[in-house]
Amino acid sequence: MITEYDENAISAQQLLKQLGMEAPLTIGEIIRTFRQSEEITQKVLANTVGISVQRLNDYEHNRRFPSITTAYQLATAIGFSPNILLKMVVEEQLKRTGCQNLNFQVTVTPNWV
Repeated sequence: MITEYDENAISAQQLLKQLGMEAPLTIGEIIRTFRQSEEITQKVLANTVGISVQRLNDYEHNRRFPSITTAYQLATAIGFSPNILLKMVVEEQLKRTGCQNLNFQVTVTPNWV
């Protein structure tokens, strides 16, 4: 899990770039990349999180967008920072509602669940 940066100080895409991951990455690309790096099949991950394999496939190919709860569960299951993935989910939700021109910072605090 990524812990060497202050995950609340910058945007998710800026953090990914600092970590050497080519930004901008989509949520689906992160889920797929980390799932594969952990050698977890879609079936196993979907069962772990409690979603269908088709829904997971849709997330990975950016056809659907996970809820905040599902994003947290996915991040935890694949060993990716929940803070970063949750920030990405919230930022994407704001963009999809026409708020992309707002200057905002998403802060995720531990133990929110």
